[in-house]
Amino acid sequence: MIKFVLNFPYDRALYAQDILASKAHAEMLGRQKILTSEEAEIIIHSLDQVQKEIETDQFHCDKALEDVHMSIEARLTPLVGDYGFN
Repeated sequence: MIKFVLNFPYDRALYAQDILASKAHAEMLGRQKILTSEEAEIIIHSLDQVQKEIETDQFHCDKALEDVHMSIEARLTPLVGDYGFN
């Protein structure tokens, strides 16, 4: 089943759009005071770090995860601590 639903090679091409959407989401959460502005900035900065890791081939994509978004979340969460997207 994993082989059937795994679309990671295609998803990886969308990493920049996924990160851009996650940054917009973090910004909105900050504007709505769901996150503090500091928390939103930490998430945005950490997403920039993940993007750099992807672009310099330092990012490990776990094929056991559903897609590139889940791989980005799995890397992001340890960087941002308790207010990760998980």
